[in-house]
Amino acid sequence: MTIYAPSLVLSVMLGMDIRITSIIIGGLVIIYTTSGGVKAVNYTDFFSTHRCHGGNVYRARRRSFPAPKEISFTDALSVSAVMGKLNTVDFTLDFSNRYNVWSGIIGGMFVALAYFGTDQSQVQRYLTSKSVTQSRLALLFNGLAKVPMQFFILFIGVMVFVFFQFVQPPLVFNPVETAKVKSGEKAQDFFHLEEKQKTLFREKSEQLREYLQARHQHDAVRAAPK
Repeated sequence: MTIYAPSLVLSVMLGMDIRITSIIIGGLVIIYTTSGGVKAVNYTDFFSTHRCHGGNVYRARRRSFPAPKEISFTDALSVSAVMGKLNTVDFTLDFSNRYNVWSGIIGGMFVALAYFGTDQSQVQRYLTSKSVTQSRLALLFNGLAKVPMQFFILFIGVMVFVFFQFVQPPLVFNPVETAKVKSGEKAQDFFHLEEKQKTLFREKSEQLREYLQARHQHDAVRAAPK
């Protein structure tokens, strides 16, 4: 899956078969890991981390003020809140709700056990440390650093969500697959779904604009969630 995900993105960007991009990426990984060992892996992780954080900061700057320009940062926060995307802490014991504190504790426990106990990216830190103390420090630092990092990444996701409330997203984000469907026997069904999506998006966008207008005018009745 680690190779498949970037291979999929690269295949869409370059218009290449995903099997070819998978072979290229997998081959490069095999070469630099076998030739450079753990040192090469650590250096790669170091630069990848900085690249990811730089990309997150760039996306945050581009997405913090969603288009159109009259939608401010506070408007974006208000829209995300009223649509239930900022409910970070929910102690409700509701088995139909997947996102609450209890599901986070139970599910997070298994995720943490799998990630910090068996994941290659973590285990390699334990096995290559010079001492048990270094292994503990690596584990502790990684655990502490992931909290603000995950918060930042999730916040960017919220801003991207708001962005697509005012800028219509494509029905399918993969242009290669979209072209295949449009030229196939299901083309009419696809066009019908696109028209339906445009109608629903326009209605939703108008409702959100009315909500923001009522909020700016301090009209509590019109700004109440529906």
